[in-house]
Amino acid sequence: MEGNSFYEPTQQLDIVKNLINGRFSVLLLPTKLPEVQCWQIFAYNKVTEQIESLNIERSKDGLFNLQGMPTTSTTGAAKSGLKFNGNGYVELPNVVNSDSGTLEFWVKFASLEDQILVDASTTFDPIGNADPILNVKYFYLAIANQKLRFGFEDATDKDFVLNAEQPVPSTRYWHHVAVSWNYKTSAGTAIAQLYLNGQLVGQLKDDKLAGPKPTLSSLFFGKIRPADNKGQPEHKSTAPFKGKIDEIRCWSVARTEADLSASLHRRLQGTEPGLVGYWRCDDGAGTRVTDRALHSELANANHGSIHGAVAWTWSDAPIETTEVSQTGFKIGNCTIASGISALLYYQQEEGSTGYDNEPKPLKKNARVMLTVGARRVGEGIIEVAAIDFGVSRNGKLAELPSVIELPSIASGEQPMPLQTIDSTGLSVSGAILRFAQFRGSRLNSIESAPLLFESANGRIALYFAAQDEKFSVAYYDPLTAKANYSLDASSVVPVGKLARSLSGTVAQFSLVRSGDAVRRSISAGATLKLATTAVTVKERVAKDATTVAIEPIQLTNSIPEGTAISLVEAGSITMVARTAGSLLDSATIVVGNGSTPTTCTITLESTALGIKEVWQDVPRHAEKFVRVLNGAASTDETDPYYYDYANMDVVEGPNSNPALGSLLFVAVNDRPQGEVGNTPAARLVTDPPTRSARWIADVPGQAMQFDGQDDYLAIAASSFKKLNSDNDLTLEAWIKPTNIDKTASVIHYHHDSDYTL
Repeated sequence: MEGNSFYEPTQQLDIVKNLINGRFSVLLLPTKLPEVQCWQIFAYNKVTEQIESLNIERSKDGLFNLQGMPTTSTTGAAKSGLKFNGNGYVELPNVVNSDSGTLEFWVKFASLEDQILVDASTTFDPIGNADPILNVKYFYLAIANQKLRFGFEDATDKDFVLNAEQPVPSTRYWHHVAVSWNYKTSAGTAIAQLYLNGQLVGQLKDDKLAGPKPTLSSLFFGKIRPADNKGQPEHKSTAPFKGKIDEIRCWSVARTEADLSASLHRRLQGTEPGLVGYWRCDDGAGTRVTDRALHSELANANHGSIHGAVAWTWSDAPIETTEVSQTGFKIGNCTIASGISALLYYQQEEGSTGYDNEPKPLKKNARVMLTVGARRVGEGIIEVAAIDFGVSRNGKLAELPSVIELPSIASGEQPMPLQTIDSTGLSVSGAILRFAQFRGSRLNSIESAPLLFESANGRIALYFAAQDEKFSVAYYDPLTAKANYSLDASSVVPVGKLARSLSGTVAQFSLVRSGDAVRRSISAGATLKLATTAVTVKERVAKDATTVAIEPIQLTNSIPEGTAISLVEAGSITMVARTAGSLLDSATIVVGNGSTPTTCTITLESTALGIKEVWQDVPRHAEKFVRVLNGAASTDETDPYYYDYANMDVVEGPNSNPALGSLLFVAVNDRPQGEVGNTPAARLVTDPPTRSARWIADVPGQAMQFDGQDDYLAIAASSFKKLNSDNDLTLEAWIKPTNIDKTASVIHYHHDSDYTL
C-alpha cells in the first residue's frame, strides 16, 4: 500500500461448506464485555438446504478465536434434556457401521436400582452361518448393582460382560457415561472400554472379541429392545430407566480417555472427524430429537424420535459453549431463492431523558434481523422471508428449531408474529412478507438479495427488487412498549416510613397486619385512625451517640384506638414483561396459598406465548418474593434469602432454568415492605399502552395521468387559504414526463400567494 509492504491476517473457515452464489451474511455482535465481540455468520448450504448459523468470538487481531472466552458459570449451558419416568423411550437411528465406535452421553439417575440405559441389537456374522436368527447379538448399557455394565451377548451363548470397577457416585449430580469398542487394534486384539466422568472404569481385552465387527441397529434409550424370540440374558438389567439424559454422541472411532476428557464439558461443532450422530436434546418440544452432526454428504440428518411418556425438561448438565456455536434451520414449505441480508439493530422503548425530560425513543435490547428470498413449494412467486432474533449478553442468538414455519403478513402496519421463546427467554419473530415480492426475470439470470439498512430515524429499511424490477422499500419500526402489571394495593402490606413524633427523633415502624380492615385502610400519604383497639408496631429507634455507632433497637409497643398515624412512604411491586409488545397484554398473575402461612404459590400464564409457570412456596416477604422471581435468590440453604428452584414447574412452554428467573416477567422492587397477600388476578397498567415493533408498507397506489393539453387537477376554492404562504415554501411531487422538450407547470397557485413548480 503506497509502495510499502503490509501484512493482512487472513483465516479460512472450513466449517462453512457448500456455499452457492455468495449466499451468506456476516455481522459483529456485542457482548456484556465492551472489548469482546462475536462474529455471526449466516450461510446457505446447498447440500443440506439449510441456512447455517455460526457464532464465533472475534479475536484481538480481528479474526476468529476458536477457543472462546473462559466461562465462570457452574450451572452449565445444556438448556433442555429428556426426562424418563419408565413409561417411554427414545429411538435413535443406526449410525455406526465401522470396526470401532464410541457412544457417550450425560445422565442423571433418579435411582441406582438395576435398570437399562441403552439397548441396541447388533449382528454377528461368523463364516458359514446362514441362519439370521443365530446372528442376533445384543448390545446394551445398564446399571447393575449400582455399577455401569456394558454387555455383548449372541444366540450362541457367547457372553461378554464388562462391569465398572466402582459404583456410580450419587443421584444428585449429572454423570458422563461412555463406552467404546475397537475390533481392529494395532495389537490385533479387540478391546471394549467403559468410562465414567471421563475416567476409565472398566476394560475388556479378549481374543474372543476378535471376530467380525458388531453393527448397531437403532438405539433404544430407556427400555430394552425386542429380543427376537430369544429372551434376555440373565446378566442384562431389563427394568426401564428413570432419570434424565442429555447430549448424546455417536462416533465411528474408539475415543480415548484423553479425547473424552477434553470434550465432555463443551459443546461440539458437529463437524468433528468421526462424529456420525450428535443429539444435543435442545429441541425442547415435540417428538423429534434433532441430529446436529453436520453430515457434509447427507441432505437428511439422523433425527431420533420420542415414544411414550418421555418429557422435555430443563437440563443443567455441566456443558458449556465456549467455542464455535453452529446450528442450522429450514423455512418450512419453502426453498431459498436469493442471497441473504442480516442487520444488527436495537429495539427501542420510550423513556424520559435529556434536559427537557421529555419521552424519547431509547435503544434497549440488541436484535438481529435476517431476510432472504423464499419461494413456497408449488408457487412461482419469490417473497422476502424475515426472521428476527433476540441477542443474549454473551453475543449469542436465540435458538430456533431445525424447521421454522413462517406465517404470511400483508401490507399495512403489521407486527412480526412471535415464533418461539427459547429456554433463556430470548424471542424469535418471523414472517413471509407478501408485500415484498421478487418478480420478473431478474432472479432467473443473476443473483439478487434484499438489503437491510438502519435509517437515521431508527427505522429499518428493507430494499428489494420488486415486480417489473422496480426499486422498492418497506420499513420496520422497532419502537416498543412493554406490558407491566401491578399487584393490587391490598396484596402488599403498604408499610414504609410512618411519621410520628418521638421526642424529636425520627422512627421507622413496621405495622403488623391484624385484619383486612386495617390493612386496606392504609394508603400512601393518608392520615388514618386505627379501627382496632390495639395494633402492634415494631419500632426502630436510632439513639444519639457522639463517638460510637449503636445498632438500632427493636421495640414493640401498643397504640391505643384512635391514634393517628400518617403513612408518608410506601413501596410496590410491579411485574414488567420480559417480551416487548402486546403479547403479554392478556397475561395473568395469581398469588395463592403456599404450604405455610409465610409462603405463597404464584401462577404466571400467557396464552399468547403458550407459557405457564407455577412457583411453589415462594416467600411472602416482599424482598424475598422479588428475588425469587428474578432468579436472584440464594441456592445456599444457610442463606436467609435461600429458595429451592426445584419448586418451580413449567406447565407449558420451553424448559427454562428456573434459577434464571421467570421467562414472562421481571419483578421491579419499589421499596416494598411486609408480605405479599393473595390476589385472584393481576391489574394491567395501561399507561403507557403496549406497542409492538411492526412493518410499515403499502401496496403500490394510483397515479394521475395528464395529456399535456387540457387535463388538470383543481383544488376547491374553500381550500385556497390553506395553501397561502408568507414565508419559505417547499414544493415536491413525483413525476414521470413523456416529453421534456418544452416547459410545463406541475403545480401553480395564484391567490393571496403566487408560486409555481
